[in-house]
Amino acid sequence: MKAIEATEKRIADEAPACEPPLSSFSIIGPVTGGKFDVREYVPDSTNEPVPKTLSRAEFDNLLIAKFRGREWVVAFTYLTGTPQHLSFSFLVGGNGRLKEVNPVKAWD
Repeated sequence: MKAIEATEKRIADEAPACEPPLSSFSIIGPVTGGKFDVREYVPDSTNEPVPKTLSRAEFDNLLIAKFRGREWVVAFTYLTGTPQHLSFSFLVGGNGRLKEVNPVKAWD
């Protein structure tokens, strides 16, 4: 038992620091003039999301600033006229390039 506890402590002591939580975003649009309604969900906040209206370039700059050097997931969910939803996601590498595409999933 002591050997297991010592191993767990060593692993915990040598593990890299956890990254702080990041914002998540919800996008609707385009709405008008090529702009999108964006809601930013700030981590560890009980407040309502922060609404913004951004162009594609402004949203791109926001994502670059928030996620530079990190891997992040982009997920799309499509609501249908039935209880079934369709979604797919992709992983963006820390260099900003597409790293992985996940297949479309259907769920209720």
